[in-house]
Parts: sequence; structure tokens; C-alpha cells
Amino acid sequence: MNIRRAVLSLSLKHSLTQSCAVLWVKLLPRRHPYSTLQSSDNIKIEVVHDKLEKWEKLLDLWLYHFANAPVTSNIGAFRTDDGKIMLKGLLKDSLAYDNSPCVVAWDTHRNKAAGFILNHTFHVNQALEKCGPPIPYSNYSWDKQWLQPIQDLEHYKHYVSMSSIFADYRYKQIMKAQIGCTGPDYTNQKVMSRLYQKGVEQVQACKGVYDAIVGESTNKQTYRLFQKFDFELLHEFDLVNRYPSFKNCGNPQITVGIWMKRL
Repeated sequence: MNIRRAVLSLSLKHSLTQSCAVLWVKLLPRRHPYSTLQSSDNIKIEVVHDKLEKWEKLLDLWLYHFANAPVTSNIGAFRTDDGKIMLKGLLKDSLAYDNSPCVVAWDTHRNKAAGFILNHTFHVNQALEKCGPPIPYSNYSWDKQWLQPIQDLEHYKHYVSMSSIFADYRYKQIMKAQIGCTGPDYTNQKVMSRLYQKGVEQVQACKGVYDAIVGESTNKQTYRLFQKFDFELLHEFDLVNRYPSFKNCGNPQITVGIWMKRL
């Protein structure tokens, strides 16, 4: 009788263990093979010199940036079909401006770009008022409704952030991180942090070539990112106070920070 009870007890314990195991498996979140929980191990950070040849692989991210970034998402022209066609041309123009390498995060499993930083080089001998902007927004026929904020965007991305650098510091050449973006599938994976780390290392390796790296923050995430990599906040300005054309945009309360890392 005691043996029978022992067998029944063991059988019951085994059944309960199996049931708990099945329940635990069911409660675990199901992961898609390409889910963001897994893809951080698949990201390869690369310095790309033949950037113009890679423009098609960067196009989706470029369009996503203009539709969702704090400043550009306020400009409706960037979300229209005609606007996307012009942004396609703008990407190629921006990549062809000079030989400054891009830093790209590649998802090796999905064979696509997960993020990138577009860089441009500026030299003290360049006359900023005379040379064309590296991201030439004004070269395209935007809807008149959005023309002024687009022109103001071009001005702040180029002249405002650059003109004071050479005037206030005895620098000969600097690297400007113009645009940085990551795709929606790669949030919370520190992709942008890894991109900046690689970018800073790449510029530092060019000993004596660059005096500083310059960039802009437009939200808390980029603000903290520049702090992490020991950039110095040179100055800040309210976008609407500097450029009233943004008053009629959807989210005008944006503070722009100009940052510099001395090399």
C-alpha cells in the first residue's frame, strides 16, 4: 500500500512539473527571427568610403529620418510623393559633396542598413557664404507652403552651426556629423551610440587631419549621446525664436544644441 502511494505521489509530482514547464513556455514572449530583441548581435559597424555606390541601401533610412526626426518631421513636404522623389536626389547630392566617409550599421542577417551617420568635411579656407551647402535643399522645387522652413533648415544645418566654429577657434579643418539616423526596427539597441563611437575613433585615427568634430542635438537622446562622448556644448537656440517660419509647423518646441569635440 505504501509503495502504491509513493508511486502515485511521484507520478503526480512529474505531471505538475510538466504542466508548469508547458505553462512557462507559453508565457514566454515569442520572438520573430528578426526581432529587435535578437538583432543587436547581427549589427556590423562599418566606415564606408564608397558611399555614393551605397545610396540605394541608405534611401529607406534617409526617408524615415526626414519623416520622423524632431525638426524635419515638422515639414510636410518631406512626406509627399513628390517630396520623397526630391529627397532621393538630395541624398545622392549630399553623398557626392565630398569624400568624407559615412559610418553605417549593417544588419548582416537582413542585408540592410540599420543606421548611418552622414559626415562632411569643412576647411577654414572655404568661404561659407560662397560655397554651396553640402545638403542643398534649395536646389529642389519644394511646395511654396514649405519653402521658407526648408530654406531655414538649410541655413541652420550649414551656416549657423559652422560659421562660428572657425571664427572662434583657430582650427583648419573639422568633421561635421550632418545627419544621424537609425531604423524603427533597431531602437533601444545602442546602434547610434555604436555609430558615434566608430565615427569618433575613425576621425581620431586621422592624426593631425582634423581639429574637431561638430554635431547638433535636437532631442534628449542626441543631447545625452554627445555628453557620453565628451562633446562640448557650444551654444543652444530655440528653433522658432531663430526661425519664425517653424511657428506653423506641428512640433515647433525644439531646442537645437551645437556640440564640438576637440581632437
